[in-house]
Amino acid sequence: MKIHKISVLLAFLFVLPSLGACAGKKSEAEAPKAKNESAAFKSTREWNKLDGRFKHAWEKAMKDGDDSRPFECLIKMDKKITTSDKKTLSDAGYALRSLTGRIATGSVTAEDVPDVAALPFVQIMELAVPLSPK
Repeated sequence: MKIHKISVLLAFLFVLPSLGACAGKKSEAEAPKAKNESAAFKSTREWNKLDGRFKHAWEKAMKDGDDSRPFECLIKMDKKITTSDKKTLSDAGYALRSLTGRIATGSVTAEDVPDVAALPFVQIMELAVPLSPK
């Protein structure tokens, strides 16, 4: 009985923490891929569609390995959006919340930012700013 308790204690002290540490990390093969994709996006003209704050926030998310980090953002389009454009935005990963003329509000994850920025009708992507303190 005493040996069983010691075994359980050792499992909690050594095995479980190492499993938790491994679960949150990307594999060695995935990390360079994400870094290469990040560098590739930053060298495109689509990168210049992001405002400065959005660029900084996106770079931080990618550096942290958090490509699922959501961003609330505004998108200015070159034309009034059509039903087809709404579907295209959705397929690219943009969750449209509201639309007024050529301005859309919604959210997008870090991994989908390059796909949304690459859409031909997207002119500017601006990180949203809360108007009231929480």
